Amino acid sequence: MLPEHVDPVVFAIICLFAAVFSIAGLVMLYLVLRVPRQGHRAKLRIVDFEIHVGGEGEAYPPVYEVLDGPRAGAIVRSYNFSSKSSSTVRTTSYPNKKTEKLKLRVGRETAGWVHPVDDKGLSTKNFVFQVLFAMPFLLVGVGAIALAVRMYFR
Repeated sequence: MLPEHVDPVVFAIICLFAAVFSIAGLVMLYLVLRVPRQGHRAKLRIVDFEIHVGGEGEAYPPVYEVLDGPRAGAIVRSYNFSSKSSSTVRTTSYPNKKTEKLKLRVGRETAGWVHPVDDKGLSTKNFVFQVLFAMPFLLVGVGAIALAVRMYFR
């Protein structure tokens, strides 16, 4: 039973908003933390980029070669939870202005994680960007929860 000073419709909307954003933030954090938690640290070299074309635009995730560890020599794709497109093209077969800039980054080495079984790799830089992308969703959800609690106990 809600107190008399609380409008049930507004309270329900705020609770729904809080639940949706909190769950979205937690799911994104779970997805990005999967590779570091299940995998192992490795040194990665960029060997190419893929072009993912989807409804939200184009993405250019890198393709890595694992330089050390148990999967040394393996080719792994960048693990990115925001681009799940199944149609991918390598930059070598899709020349344009953007891919010419990307080809300058081929050969760079970076630190990151490699999944022990799947062909997934995640650089430290991409890990930080993905965590920073997920945190606002979680913070908006927590803020809406705080607003609902304050509204209830006012």
